[in-house]
Amino acid sequence: MNFYSHAVIAARRDGAPELVLGAMLPDFAGMIRARVPRTHTLQLQAGLELHQRTDAVFHEAVAFRRLTALSVEQLRARGVARGAARAAAHVGLELLLDGALQRLTGIETSYLEALSSARSPRVQGELRWDAAEEAQRFTGLVERLSSHGLSPAHTSPELVALRLEATLAPRPRLALRPGDLLRLRAWAADILPELERATPDLLRVVEAALEGD
Repeated sequence: MNFYSHAVIAARRDGAPELVLGAMLPDFAGMIRARVPRTHTLQLQAGLELHQRTDAVFHEAVAFRRLTALSVEQLRARGVARGAARAAAHVGLELLLDGALQRLTGIETSYLEALSSARSPRVQGELRWDAAEEAQRFTGLVERLSSHGLSPAHTSPELVALRLEATLAPRPRLALRPGDLLRLRAWAADILPELERATPDLLRVVEAALEGD
């Protein structure tokens, strides 16, 4: 799952801003190329732990595995290399899921409150990054996300394809080849309706599994 999907899970379980923020922190750390910060704050730590449990459950969900296999098949049929197809299918589905959950769940207030809490001096003081530069990059990321708000356009097939291109570019064995960007855009547009149909059941399966922990 990507950060907004983690926010959905956390908000529907509790809704406390610091819990929701903690659930998003591992993805935020990845986005600023940093290790996950350390914290002793109970709600933040609970969110970090929820993130790990959610990912474990989500990646084993039958619906996600089926959609991933189908996506790899579709991307390979369009001419995308095997490694890039596997990576793009996994990451791309998670990005598209953010948009599907935006349209389904309506937790925008909880999401924005979590971002607001990240800007408070108290919470910033509770996050132990490895370097001051990482803390600065995190603050910048939070400011950008807060100013953007939520819009399904941010997870459109066009933007998802561009984000996948940027994500895979640093890894030569997974980087896209000429023409792959258009192939990814077409795949994302084709798979999105099926993903949206599967999203309510996928959300229920993940939440039920978490309740059973």
